[in-house]
Amino acid sequence: MTQRTNLFPVSNASEQPNEPTAESAGWKPDWLLRMVLFGTTATFVLTWLPLIRGLLDGDSYRWGKSYFGIQFGGAGLSGDYWLLVVEAIWLWTLLFMGSRGARTPFHWLLSAWHLLLAFNAFYRTFYSPNGIRFRGDTLNLDLDVTYLFLPVYSIWAILALVWVTGNVRRDGLRAIHPWNRTNTILLGLLLALLPVQFLLLRFDTSGYYTDVIGVFLTIPQALLLPLAFWPWRGEVSENQGTL
Repeated sequence: MTQRTNLFPVSNASEQPNEPTAESAGWKPDWLLRMVLFGTTATFVLTWLPLIRGLLDGDSYRWGKSYFGIQFGGAGLSGDYWLLVVEAIWLWTLLFMGSRGARTPFHWLLSAWHLLLAFNAFYRTFYSPNGIRFRGDTLNLDLDVTYLFLPVYSIWAILALVWVTGNVRRDGLRAIHPWNRTNTILLGLLLALLPVQFLLLRFDTSGYYTDVIGVFLTIPQALLLPLAFWPWRGEVSENQGTL
């Protein structure tokens, strides 16, 4: 009897050891994107604070900002409050998409936001007679940040463009941790602060301290929002798209 030898043995896939790969571990933002998202979050504070105070504090709160010499502002929900809503939606979208796969149109939204801030800072530095000032009546702040914001916004814009240039043509097949219980809990905790902020800001009996506490709750609330969107470890799902 002649014994046949298989020259091309086929191994059973179930017998192969499962080695952890980057894909099985799930996609997470690289170090450069993390830096850009940190900068994006910092700019989010400047939108989130007047948005929340205008909503919860009422007409007693006044805010203002300028884009290329055009003044925007209002009291409470009046005036140009719509601008804060647009900025907040834009930034929530950036922070969510940047943590959940960073697929198109994230690249274009990210570039547009940071270029807008950088060019506006350039305009206000060299063409606005008042430069760039940061005012906070609650904390008694009135700071000239003209020569701080221009380099900071410029650096973030450059980093954003570097990341976009290196990632815009990459394939969109990525293993991503789906939204899980950790995300829900973190987002719920941040949103649970809203009733507390409402009581502190709307029913101010001390004339100062409750407003200060409300502000100091609102700032970290904005800074910690990306943690609620972060792809925490869990069951991995594959998502395909075009980058």
